Amino acid sequence: MDQETYEFLQNLVNDDSLHWTTIRFMLSCILRHRTDSQLIFYMYGAANSGKSTLAKWLEYVLGPERCATTTLAKLRSRFGTFQIVNKTLVIIPDVINRFTDDFESFLKNVSRGEIITVEQKFVNAIGYRPNCNILIHGNHDIIFKDPGLQRSVIKIPCFSTPKEGKPHMLDTLINNSPEIIRWAFGCPISHIDYRTVVGLKEILNNEVEDDPVLQWCTTVLFRCHPDQGEPLGLKAENNRSTLYGNYSFWCEQNDFFPLFPSKFPHRLLHTLSSLNAPVLKRRRSGGIYLLGVSFTGNPSDKIRLVRSEPLKRFTEEISDPAKSSTDAPILF
Repeated sequence: MDQETYEFLQNLVNDDSLHWTTIRFMLSCILRHRTDSQLIFYMYGAANSGKSTLAKWLEYVLGPERCATTTLAKLRSRFGTFQIVNKTLVIIPDVINRFTDDFESFLKNVSRGEIITVEQKFVNAIGYRPNCNILIHGNHDIIFKDPGLQRSVIKIPCFSTPKEGKPHMLDTLINNSPEIIRWAFGCPISHIDYRTVVGLKEILNNEVEDDPVLQWCTTVLFRCHPDQGEPLGLKAENNRSTLYGNYSFWCEQNDFFPLFPSKFPHRLLHTLSSLNAPVLKRRRSGGIYLLGVSFTGNPSDKIRLVRSEPLKRFTEEISDPAKSSTDAPILF
């Protein structure tokens, strides 16, 4: 990228190396439309430091089909939530110094991919499952009270000294868009301190050694056999014996940040497909059925996975399908 753009980004994070990497990750996550964990990025600091300029550049690059800029008031209005439908990024600019409990609950539901009610004028209200990241910026640090929401928020302090005479900076960013995108996509995972910026490591992982779901499948799930060792899910005597519980515990033991339960079934189905597992996916009223998945390598072992309703408890059962006349159900 050119010198002026580089200095703008450096000044935005006040030359802090961790925040420099974090903002690079943020751009990579947003520009790649990676919504696996639906993160909330919160940029805060002095006015005129470049936060809104960067947000406007993202809005320009993504376009109205992918990005929506809105306000807290609009999101809590009757028809306001319709703006986020089919968007991968929602920008909320110039927030005040605190959020209401009601709005924190709304943000938490969005970040977890929970179904929310959206309504359009003269059209019946529908349930919609958000699939987007959120970028918020303001002048003050906000303390999020909800512990569950805190795990989805990545804060980027912008304590740079405002520079005057830069009204053309947005045009400069637009002209240098290819270089900025190339720089963002080159974000090295090894430079991210995920203990400080929770969950960053998981989003960009595409390799077996870094993808927690893929590694869990190859090291735990595929080695599980109902008649050997400690099987997953038999009677679900404790949380570790469920599929998600075992995966979550494995992540803790291996320093990974686990996906939320609502995200885990979709990622597991996608991972099994990427491994060329003999999968036949069928949608029915009871959930998503996955037929023909062999966990033991034996072609006669066929296990059916069923995604449960959102309000049901995450439990699973695994039996030996080779000894049964019917496929064994596994509930997430």
